Amino acid sequence: MGISVATKTITPTSITCKEKAQITLALNAAPDITTNPVDIMLVLDRSGSMGGTPIAQLKLAAHQFVTIIQEATNPGDPSQIGAPSRIGIVSFADNATLDTAFTRNVNTLNTAIEALVAGGNTNHKEAFELATAQYTPPLTPPNKKIMIMFTDGETTTGGNADPAAAAARAQGIEIYAIGLGSVNPTNLNNWASDPDSTHVLIAPTPADLKQAFEDLAANITKPGATNITVVDTVEDEFEILPPITHIEPSTTTASYTISGKSITWKLDVLGKSTTEAATLSFYVGYLGSTSATLPVNRTVTYTDTEGNQVNFTPNVTEITITCNPTCCEGCDVDTFESIYLDPCEEEVHTPPVEAVVKPNGRRLFVHLHATACQEKDLNVAVLLSEVTRDASGNLIAETPYATKVVRIPATGTTTDNMCHDRECNCVEFAINDDSTTQCGQREFRVRTKAHHVYAQTPTTPCPCTCPITTP
Repeated sequence: MGISVATKTITPTSITCKEKAQITLALNAAPDITTNPVDIMLVLDRSGSMGGTPIAQLKLAAHQFVTIIQEATNPGDPSQIGAPSRIGIVSFADNATLDTAFTRNVNTLNTAIEALVAGGNTNHKEAFELATAQYTPPLTPPNKKIMIMFTDGETTTGGNADPAAAAARAQGIEIYAIGLGSVNPTNLNNWASDPDSTHVLIAPTPADLKQAFEDLAANITKPGATNITVVDTVEDEFEILPPITHIEPSTTTASYTISGKSITWKLDVLGKSTTEAATLSFYVGYLGSTSATLPVNRTVTYTDTEGNQVNFTPNVTEITITCNPTCCEGCDVDTFESIYLDPCEEEVHTPPVEAVVKPNGRRLFVHLHATACQEKDLNVAVLLSEVTRDASGNLIAETPYATKVVRIPATGTTTDNMCHDRECNCVEFAINDDSTTQCGQREFRVRTKAHHVYAQTPTTPCPCTCPITTP
């Protein structure tokens, strides 16, 4: 059956500018239909919402599906599907109808498809129950059981269809779900066999239906694949990020490589002797700083030794990125109290000050590299100012922004009168942003002032005139 399903999902479909979205590529492969014959039940929605173009496109898609299966199983006789594979048709609106039981007669199938008329509500539950009943033992021959549910909308009559779909899966029926347009993907995921990524397809428009049915039918007729290579390339506005995971059967050897905007996934074999699935998941990050709705993936290409025709069906083609005050992190001190520094008091420690976390700021870290006497602490004042420039890049103003003092401890007590390197990596400033600066580029300058402080407290008390006395 070749690659029966190839899908690409992106989740979530809306992120902030600092979040990531996950992309999952999924493949489902099975042996050739001639060595793994199937009974395929097409379960087709003919409710009122399918009127006009949708029902016309569905008929074209279903006709082509039958033709592909016939040509693969019995190329010498266009009137018959090759034994022992068969196709049946159930259609549904207010109620479900068995339009034709399992048959190999192509004319019977095409007549049933052409007779479909749209109208009424949508009863998925009865459709699943009637389709499942066609597989009731004794079923001769004992072919692989496949059900393809097509629908374009929500259940509007008949009740919850989830138990009916679960009962079908419990009988060994493999369910694929094809949705049209704004169909609820949650319903399709609940009904289809696992994994959802290889059993659920969504055709965005009626014109896409024919391609979706063709791809599924074409791949059902081909053998499993060997020497698979999948290359996914993201758009320039995004980058590929970890974690990256790939899941394959134990009999499959797989690997991936990343080169710039592309990730390449290789598998040596999939679905040669039994139905198998494989997935590759990775993350993408947005490189911009302004809100936008953008396509994520530029291309996905597939090749294998058998020449399987694979078009990755996406759940979405673009995501929305919002850059607003929630996209940066920071905290703002929202309270104050008076702090007094007494004469000769070198440092003072305040009681805890309440910090109110607000998503309206960023953090700036200053790395200090200083030289100082080895036996003395070093007090360093870090002065931060913000620079404003005109459109041509000329300096307009430099405004003091904040000052922070850090104390770098002595590295030893040896008095060698030599200077030694000191490092401090964690001088942190909270940069407050508003709606005009949030997530935009801001230019700062850093200046420092430093002096030595004795590592040991002087033995002579400090007089009120505050002279420094050598201990």
